[in-house]
Amino acid sequence: DEYQFCYQAALEYLGSFDHYAT
Repeated sequence: DEYQFCYQAALEYLGSFDHYAT
């Protein structure tokens, strides 16, 4: 469960970062 949470958070973080990158 903890891993899933971290994975989800990482995806959202990467998504936001990608938003800024473009």
